[in-house]
Amino acid sequence: MNQKFFGKRLKRLTIIAASTLAMALPGITTAADKPIKWDLAGYYGMGTPPTKLLNEFAAEVKAATDGKLLISVRPVGELPYSPPEYHRVVGNGSIQMADTAWIAGDIPSAGALTLPLLVRNFTELRTAMQAAQPGIDKELERFGAKPLFWYSFPVANFWGTGSAPQSLQEFAGLKIRGLTPEHSALIAMLNAAPATIATPEVMTGLQYGTINTAITSAFGLTSAKWDSLIKWGYIVNLAPTPSYIVVNQKDFDALPEDIRQTLVTVAAKHQEKMLDFIEADEARLQKELADSGLVLVEAPDEEIEALVKQVEPLWQQWHESRGDTAKATLDAVRSSMKR
Repeated sequence: MNQKFFGKRLKRLTIIAASTLAMALPGITTAADKPIKWDLAGYYGMGTPPTKLLNEFAAEVKAATDGKLLISVRPVGELPYSPPEYHRVVGNGSIQMADTAWIAGDIPSAGALTLPLLVRNFTELRTAMQAAQPGIDKELERFGAKPLFWYSFPVANFWGTGSAPQSLQEFAGLKIRGLTPEHSALIAMLNAAPATIATPEVMTGLQYGTINTAITSAFGLTSAKWDSLIKWGYIVNLAPTPSYIVVNQKDFDALPEDIRQTLVTVAAKHQEKMLDFIEADEARLQKELADSGLVLVEAPDEEIEALVKQVEPLWQQWHESRGDTAKATLDAVRSSMKR
């Protein structure tokens, strides 16, 4: 009996001693002390402005959570997933976060913000996004993903080779590469020829005349090195292209409350930081291109207003071909833009 008693006592003392030692030694941690590690799949390569900015976001999350949440930004190509499927692999838990754009195929409400000439600058986009967010959130929810914050690629314009057009009437006959079906319809309205070619083929297309104009931004053409061939830009401010930093809903909900709130706060700060940087950087790049000899033509207001009247039926056609959530999103965006 005494042996049994002393055996239990010795076991209890051993447990107490081990616990005391674990607390006393800083190198020994429990499972609860281990940092939470997430991957964020990027849309761009290493060294590009969006990737650098996302790394700054991750660094601030680490600092603000005292190292309890560690987000590793993985440039495109580092993980075995392609950008068009990012929202799906985030939703199914293959990765925790991703930078997603061009998701309107699965998230139709996102397409309302990229319709030609509906949203024309980042100030308008901030307002329009508030109107669109409920629909986007709802459509992402069915994939198991949640938007944490968003930013946007710069507003797209026309960029081409040869002589610069001085009006939209002079676009007749141009071969223009667009990004969406609505772009193709707009191009046809200008009596130009819409062309659909993959991004890696654009440089060759410009060199050999398969196309002579592309819808993109100064950031887009300089990043792809197309600026070596481009001679002019025609500024009409067609539309921005928002990109959404999405997170797996279950992983987000499982975060401790203090870490989750810190993540949301840091995300909101970096949303504005990224928008401000990208808008200013686009203006800088346009100026540098103009200073280097590229001809920039600003479309007059009356020309743009006339073009808006032409594209309004495109907005309506888009509305009629979408589901109830996307319809409501476009209605809300148009109301917010008063267009």
